[in-house]
Amino acid sequence: MDYKVSKIRLLQIFNEQGFDESLKQRSGYNPNNILIDSCTNGTITSVSFPGYKASKTGNGITYNYRIDI
Repeated sequence: MDYKVSKIRLLQIFNEQGFDESLKQRSGYNPNNILIDSCTNGTITSVSFPGYKASKTGNGITYNYRIDI
């Protein structure tokens, strides 16, 4: 696993799916569940966000999410 590539991909997903809008709405924790990858053996990797520790801070966002395998 290349962590730099993973970080870039996660940030893309968060921007595309509106991580900051999900923070504003707070209609529950982890309301977004996005498929990241699937393996030939049937293993699925997904990300759920935002987590309960996610927040807006000054000029940025504190990301909190869960990776499910």
